[in-house]
Amino acid sequence: MSTQPSVVQLNMFGNVEREQHLCSDCGADISYRRRDAQRCEPCSKIRHKERQTTAANRQRRRERYREKTGYNPEGRTCESCPADISHRGNMAKRCVSCSEALDKERKRNDYRANRTAALRRANSYYHKNRSARLQYAKGRRQTPEYKQTRQEWKERNPEKFLTYRQRKKQRHREKTGYNPEDRTCEDCGADISHMGHNAKRCAPCSTPPARTCMVCHADISNRGSRAQFCGEECKQRHQQSKEMEGYTKICSKCGETKEHTEFGWHYNLRRSTCKSCEVKDQTERYHNFTPEQRTRRRRLRREREQIKRVNQSPEEKAILRTKDRQARRRNRYGPDFDENTLYLEQEGRCAICRIPKSLDEMELDHDHATDKPRGFLCKNCNFKLLPVYEDKFPHQYQDSPRLNAYLLKGKRQ
Repeated sequence: MSTQPSVVQLNMFGNVEREQHLCSDCGADISYRRRDAQRCEPCSKIRHKERQTTAANRQRRRERYREKTGYNPEGRTCESCPADISHRGNMAKRCVSCSEALDKERKRNDYRANRTAALRRANSYYHKNRSARLQYAKGRRQTPEYKQTRQEWKERNPEKFLTYRQRKKQRHREKTGYNPEDRTCEDCGADISHMGHNAKRCAPCSTPPARTCMVCHADISNRGSRAQFCGEECKQRHQQSKEMEGYTKICSKCGETKEHTEFGWHYNLRRSTCKSCEVKDQTERYHNFTPEQRTRRRRLRREREQIKRVNQSPEEKAILRTKDRQARRRNRYGPDFDENTLYLEQEGRCAICRIPKSLDEMELDHDHATDKPRGFLCKNCNFKLLPVYEDKFPHQYQDSPRLNAYLLKGKRQ
């Protein structure tokens, strides 16, 4: 509260006659008002009006903010639970129970932090003093009297000085009656007590037999575990000899005896199932897939193709586009359809306007009723001339011999 200006009037004898109060805004005399008054009546009315204007402005700003953000102080809920907190203060974010639980959690965390810090201080103090104790004990253990006393105690009580592993091994031997000095080889019966604890066979029996090449019988022990030949030459000789013999195999799936050429290769050996059985298994496995599995397989196949195309040169991409186009057309018009043969029959020209074009610049037209190919057309004839003549012209006005002969081409095939 600001101090109020005042003027003290003295009489002729120097005594205080009365104390004069002044307005804090305009300096007018307000001695006639109450003692705690700070302003005159006009200034008080002006201040009161200003406060009313400020409160109204604050209320209008609050209403605009609520309309803009959709904030409703009467519909506030707790952040932790759906309880209503409209009756609480404007700054409240949680209900009473959630606030108390949060305070307890904070106090618990503070207690844990303080306890951890206290334990760390205690451990540091312990380790500081531990170094001095260890140094004292080390010096004491170096004395001959201590060494002699420890040796005598060890001779009298040897079980007290066993390690954990030694005690565990001793309990196992007492329980099972196992004696490591009576061990023998599992194959030949030789004594193996001098070998390691986990040894079950002697050295000759543990050594694997030497592996030899199937053709020249050379030693291949230094090669991989799956190697059957000493080199590529022996492998080719073995395959040629098998091909020349014309031997047969029995399929493990269907049980039929077939030629060896009906079985696929697995590394350098023929598979146990024939190719037809493998195709049936793959088809059955594919039909048993769920829609999600099929979608995933298609997505992975597309991703692999995209990765391949990113790393390809422009020439390789052009070749791949040509192969894809040919495959799509064979799937649609049959396996006997050959676009190159049809292109050569048209002498590399459009079937209607007879303008020479390359195969990539022309489109393959087909009859929409029979879905059979009619020929290669340029883009102008395929997209502008032929649709207008075939669909928009009445039948009596379709008098072009070349176009009529072309339209009958798809119906004759």
